[in-house]
Order: sequence, then structure tokens, then C-alpha cells
Amino acid sequence: NGVIMITTKKGRKREGIGVTFNSNLTIETPLVYPDFQNRYGRGSEGNYPYFKQGPNIGNLNDNINSSWGEEMNGQTEFVLGSEVYPMVNWTGEVTPYSAQPDNYRDFWRTGLSNTNTITLSGGNETTTGWASVSHLENRSIMPNSEFSRTTVNLRLTNKFGERLSMDAKVNYIYQDFFNRPNLTLSPDNPVKSLVTMPRNIRLSDLQDYITENGRPRVYTNATSLDQWQNPYWAVNLNTNNDQRDRILGFLKMNYDFTDWLSAYVRVGTDVYFDERERRIAPNTIYKIDDEYTRYEGRVQEINADFLVTANRDITDRLDGVFS
Repeated sequence: NGVIMITTKKGRKREGIGVTFNSNLTIETPLVYPDFQNRYGRGSEGNYPYFKQGPNIGNLNDNINSSWGEEMNGQTEFVLGSEVYPMVNWTGEVTPYSAQPDNYRDFWRTGLSNTNTITLSGGNETTTGWASVSHLENRSIMPNSEFSRTTVNLRLTNKFGERLSMDAKVNYIYQDFFNRPNLTLSPDNPVKSLVTMPRNIRLSDLQDYITENGRPRVYTNATSLDQWQNPYWAVNLNTNNDQRDRILGFLKMNYDFTDWLSAYVRVGTDVYFDERERRIAPNTIYKIDDEYTRYEGRVQEINADFLVTANRDITDRLDGVFS
């Protein structure tokens, strides 16, 4: 959801044509990060995430996804009974049992937003004109997410003699969004994956998000797999995009019958075309098969109104406006 704010502008009387160019660049970084505990690592009830008995004793129990295990002090081995076992993590490597305080922060990138606008304006005693073209390029703080928008504005006013005048405006907007962030409980919401990640999981181990057999690289085999989605798989393979062409405009004709009685007729339109696509890659952990959906839509709205206004003195001390 959002709001498109359109600032109404007109040309003005001047000699020649006025030209204005404006450019701005914005750098974006996350303002607030979650506050994580970085004392206890992967495990539960104060225990390491390793089998304590049975044929898999000493092996990683990767069904455990909580981060309330032992206190993390960089351990590389642990003791069960009289035996010492190496701390082999989910990648099959011996890895220190250490906090990764930046495994949420390091996922995001620096966002950039650049807008360039050129404006032309001019006019004389009876006619004024104004035109502008603006282009926005935005690189999101989320990897593999971009947005662009081009806006064209035209405005023309004219007086046909003493009584009849015209005001016309056209706005054209084209926007193209690639890979809007998934939100809330969507398994492809990277925030959901990152905030549930145990505090000793190294984000760098997930960056190569496709295994040799084409499956997602995940740090757990827990049954609720949609909760343990690899965030890099989500933003690089399960993508979406949408485009919109939109035209807004109006034509207003005003006539002054006398110096106190006037009327206008106005007709406006708003029409836009939407195209949306969504992809879920093969082997996604929460989907048996791949999926592709596409939507195309057209919406048009036409409005018309007229108004008659009388504005004059009723008595020496009383005046009124009637519409």
C-alpha cells in the first residue's frame, strides 16, 4: 500500500522558456536492528545440539533450531561421559561454538536512490505551459531488489477572450518493481529466516545457497522447513516483479457570465494497466513443485462535475457566495 502525491504546478508568464534540472542521491541503511542475545548458542535447555546416546551419539542433531544451548565461548569440542567429541557443525566442519553477532546485520546492503528531474515552463498573457520528466532509480537494502519509476507531467492553461478559459493536465507514470520484499509470515521473508537463526550460525555458510544436487542449503532438517528457509535462496530464486502504466488527467472549462456569476465543467480520468509475476523455484523447501503465476489487469475511472458560482454583494454590509 502507498500514496502517490502529485504536486500541481502551472507555467507562468515569462520571456522565453525556463529550464530547471534537479538531481538528488539518497543513501539508505537500516535504522534499527533487533536486539539479539549472543550468550547462548544452538541447542535447548542449556545443552549442545548433539545426540547424547544411541547410534548417533556425538553427532549433530540438526532438528534443533533454538538458540538456548550452552554458553558460547569458542569451544571446538565437548565431553559426553568419558568421551571427547569434536564440534562438527551442519556443514560437516569443526567450527568454534561462537556467537555471530552480525549474522543479521550482514545480510543487508547499502541502498541507493537517485532521482533526476528536468522541467520546462513558459507563457504569455493568455497561455501558460509547464512540462517535466522525472526518473527514479532505487536499489533496495534487500539484496536483488530494485525499483524504477518514470513520471511525465504536462499542464496547459489558456484564455479564449475575456470570459472563457481552459485548464488541462496530463500525468503519465511508469513504474517497474523487481522483487518486492515478502512480509510477515511468508517463508520467503528474509527477516523471518534471520531472526529465527541460532546465534552461532555463520551467514557466510548460507551464501552459496544451492547444493550440488540443486537443493537449498539449509542448516536444519527440522520438519517445519518453511521456517528455516535460506534467505539467499528466497531473495534470489523465489522472486516477483510488477509493472504499472498509469495515466491521470483532466480538462476544465470555465466561463464567466458576469463579474459575479461563473460556471465550469470538468472531466477527469485515471486509467492504469498492471502486470505482476511471481516465481517459486524447483526444490524450494516448502513447495513440492515449482510455481509461476501471472496477473494482468486494467482499471479505468472517469469523473465529471460542474459547478455554478455566484459571488456578489447582497447589501452594503453583506455579501454571499452561492455554488
